[in-house]
Amino acid sequence: MQACFEFTADNRDKIRKLLAEADKANTDPPAGATVALRHKAATQGEKRTVLSLQGGKTIETGGKPRDVVVDLVYQTEATLSVTRPYAYLFPASLGKVVENLQRHGIGVEELREDMDLDVEAYQVDKITVVKPFEHHNLVSVDAKARKDTRRVKAGTIVVRTSQRLGTLAAFLLEPQSEDGLVTWNEFDSMLKQSRDFPVLRLPAKVPMAIGKVRPLAEDRGPKKQLAPAVFDDSCPTSVGQQNSATGANWRNEVPQKRPAAFSLTVPPRAAQEP
Repeated sequence: MQACFEFTADNRDKIRKLLAEADKANTDPPAGATVALRHKAATQGEKRTVLSLQGGKTIETGGKPRDVVVDLVYQTEATLSVTRPYAYLFPASLGKVVENLQRHGIGVEELREDMDLDVEAYQVDKITVVKPFEHHNLVSVDAKARKDTRRVKAGTIVVRTSQRLGTLAAFLLEPQSEDGLVTWNEFDSMLKQSRDFPVLRLPAKVPMAIGKVRPLAEDRGPKKQLAPAVFDDSCPTSVGQQNSATGANWRNEVPQKRPAAFSLTVPPRAAQEP
């Protein structure tokens, strides 16, 4: 651990430069940029000699030291990649997916008007339950993309990839990713063979009216006490605004207009008969 900290301190300028370059590559990706979804270990033709044992697991149990020449594996190669789209679109009913993305630090927005968009849709060809792991039945999907034109409704979730974690967003939302949200069962309820995957790809940038979805509960700050003004007809407030990401109604934190002082008159209690 100390060596890691020392290396970081000694190379801080190089690390800052690498991080800045990575941020720029995500926020302003070049045309045709790709995202690797699956990979395999790759050798570079280099060999190394390592110490091993023969005839036992330890020297005490009869193992004899010997040198073994092995392939050096320290890189990977992509076995499946996709072109990075401008954005991903999916129904607001997938509230858990929205929250999962937000907890990863990914910016999530919603469409504010109905639009006809040229998109790419995936058809699921094969669903394979790989193995149980950490209380999940891991899923692998094979899918085929096709171009389509869809009427996309207001409230649809929009995840643009031109953000600092844009590559991660693509990796999580692509159905064929080896470690995405499909793998971890986030789409199980809407995943059916020979049917369309619920997430659409928007290949090119188009003008859209979009806005941020409601923050996570833990990011909303302390709750505020409802003022009597909320119940006063003379004070117009948006008390019925709906968050399309969760389908729940929620109150604005601050009324749009502050009313006059609130007063309540209670009639006197009638005298009781002895």
